[in-house]
Amino acid sequence: MTENINKALKFLQQTYDNSAYFEDHPIEKEYRYQHTLRVSHIAETLAEKENLDKDIVVIGALLHDISYAKGFKTEQEHKNHGRTSAKMVSSFLGELDLTSQQIDEILLGIACHVDGDPMRDGSLTTNALTISDSDNLDRFDIYRVIENMNYNGFFEKSVKEKIDFLEEKIARKALLLEVEEEFVTKTSKQMWRDRISKHQEIYADLLTQLKSGYLFDQDR
Repeated sequence: MTENINKALKFLQQTYDNSAYFEDHPIEKEYRYQHTLRVSHIAETLAEKENLDKDIVVIGALLHDISYAKGFKTEQEHKNHGRTSAKMVSSFLGELDLTSQQIDEILLGIACHVDGDPMRDGSLTTNALTISDSDNLDRFDIYRVIENMNYNGFFEKSVKEKIDFLEEKIARKALLLEVEEEFVTKTSKQMWRDRISKHQEIYADLLTQLKSGYLFDQDR
């Protein structure tokens, strides 16, 4: 880990620890921090495999959601959290041993990680786009399977409702695989395919188990 990345991690930790909002919402703080660490790990992996600028990609991943420390009062504020994060870290990045080009790519990557819109002329670089790729890949790790099931009240559903839920998830596989084209590198595309396949495998195995009991009971 470079010195710049170490400093970015400490800046993130200090910002979260000094957040009045997170002081009142400790569970959300822990969730956001762990998400950020996972995204940063993905970013580091992509940077190494694709020979990208690790400082740009990992620092961008570490700071992409730092605005959550402020809390959001409206849906619009949440939608703009990437741009708010970029504003919050701009001065800090100037203190690191980075070129102006590196800083620009980090800020663009953070600002655009929600909607991909740089809001100015010029295209986003592979380094900058990998920040959002890393964030999107974390949304489809194994943890999110359990999180999504819990969010949708899976464990309070009847067996038939659970079966319907799982069948709907499995039916989305083709649509989700099409999203692969939105990822910028060969490695991120492969990681996306692997994660979708793992999700589908978990849902399919669970569906088989539930159906075996449900159908057995229906046959009696």
